[in-house]
Amino acid sequence: MALRTGKNRKRSRKEQGDSDSLVKVAKVTSSLAFRVVIAAVLIVVFFIGARTAYNYGYDLFSGKTVDPAPGKDVTVVIGEDMTHAEFAALLHKKGLIEDENAAKIMLYIFTNKNFDLKPGQYVLNTSMTTRQMIEKVSAEVEKEEPTAEHLGLYDTPESTQESPEG
Repeated sequence: MALRTGKNRKRSRKEQGDSDSLVKVAKVTSSLAFRVVIAAVLIVVFFIGARTAYNYGYDLFSGKTVDPAPGKDVTVVIGEDMTHAEFAALLHKKGLIEDENAAKIMLYIFTNKNFDLKPGQYVLNTSMTTRQMIEKVSAEVEKEEPTAEHLGLYDTPESTQESPEG
């Protein structure tokens, strides 16, 4: 076993320092590369999601039909307590629409406040848009709009009179 001299020890510490700096550079480089890869993946996922959302929205509101005119007539019966989800499933089952979820969204948008499904038997056509079908089977709901008096936005004559105690 050879004895190390001071000169050899210094060299080994210098070599050790070089290897420590190489390890630090490797860590920084790998960390940076990892961040770049994560950022690239997030950008790709964002653009794929944006394109998918755009296409879905376009299909939803473009007036797409299952068949071109004249299409095929299909009889649909809406029950008293049929929900929007059940109606969308029925349209899909009968072949009147291609996307049940898109129909649910449209039902929510077009029937949530002023319109509701009207029970009865209807003849719908595969050349109708989902919106046309919804309009055909919907009835306008009479809802009493709150007035300013109901909301307490102005004083009534009774509320402005002074009390007998005052």
